Amino acid sequence: MKRFMKRFIATIICCLMIFPVKGQIRHTQIRISYDAKQLSITNNTIQSELENVIFENADTVRSRYLNEYKYFHLYVEEHADYQEFLFRLSNWPENISNDVIGYFVLRDHLVFVHQVLPDFLEYGGGKKRFTYERVKIGHLYLDPEDDTPLWIFEYRDSQLKLTHYPGMYARSR
Repeated sequence: MKRFMKRFIATIICCLMIFPVKGQIRHTQIRISYDAKQLSITNNTIQSELENVIFENADTVRSRYLNEYKYFHLYVEEHADYQEFLFRLSNWPENISNDVIGYFVLRDHLVFVHQVLPDFLEYGGGKKRFTYERVKIGHLYLDPEDDTPLWIFEYRDSQLKLTHYPGMYARSR
């Protein structure tokens, strides 16, 4: 939350420098709601691997991140012979690109799936409504999370391979 506030204040200061005359900045809160279908994991091995890599084998840095954020956003990128999964932590159930196709639960976090439904997930039935707010300053939208922690997996032949995690490059130095 401290990091969010620092970025928020820096953004406001930047906007004040762009619009220095009093009354030129119009600040509005926009409430966005959408429905997302509930998903369930059909492959227990994949669920176990995800939980193990993200939650159980987390060092102190990654554990702190897991406590700071409420949600994950799973972005799926298609490649010729594999899929790449980008798990990004977030504090908002955002659907900015209007591409959330559903959500599932991984430990105590909700995971919003964007773009493509991986083969280890299926629609489980119900829907749930999610609501969040965006800040609009003038004609610009303020998106508070732009550098949140990220895990990247390659998914090939029903196998996960971790290729990036928070703090990975800091360890190699």
